[in-house]
Amino acid sequence: MSDTTKSLRPLVNRAPCWESEHEPVITFFTDNGHEWGFPFFGLLAAQYTPRDQTLALQWQGAQVRIQGPRTRDFFMAFAKGSATGIKANGEDILSVEVILPPSPPPAASSDKGKKRPDE
Repeated sequence: MSDTTKSLRPLVNRAPCWESEHEPVITFFTDNGHEWGFPFFGLLAAQYTPRDQTLALQWQGAQVRIQGPRTRDFFMAFAKGSATGIKANGEDILSVEVILPPSPPPAASSDKGKKRPDE
């Protein structure tokens, strides 16, 4: 290791969120004004569809859908770990949505008041 490298080492500092004990979070600013954050390494699947200029990112319990002419550019930066957030601007990125799975149906009314066998 050269003297220059040794002398620069104390000057180079990584933010705690990028350290191994803190998982990086990607932030999405949605069309409805909400802000969502998902762990980068929790991503289950990603699909870019050129025809629709749409990127679908799937996490456990939610899907993020991004649309616009620069969506592929975002996807490439995201895949390299250099994109940390996105918000629609009406030109390059037209839409950012978080889609949650439907809620489970409520318990049947006939089950109310009944005790479980273990009670």
